[in-house]
Amino acid sequence: MRHAEQWGRDNGAAYLALASRRAGAFYTALGYEESATFFKKPLTDAP
Repeated sequence: MRHAEQWGRDNGAAYLALASRRAGAFYTALGYEESATFFKKPLTDAP
């Protein structure tokens, strides 16, 4: 994560955002804040 964060800083990113449903505690421990809910809907008939 440190590498990804530094890469973002080096490339002018204002923030790093990611979607995770199961690893919230991990990212919170690294200083990330929950900021949104992510919704998705499959558009195929596959189960």
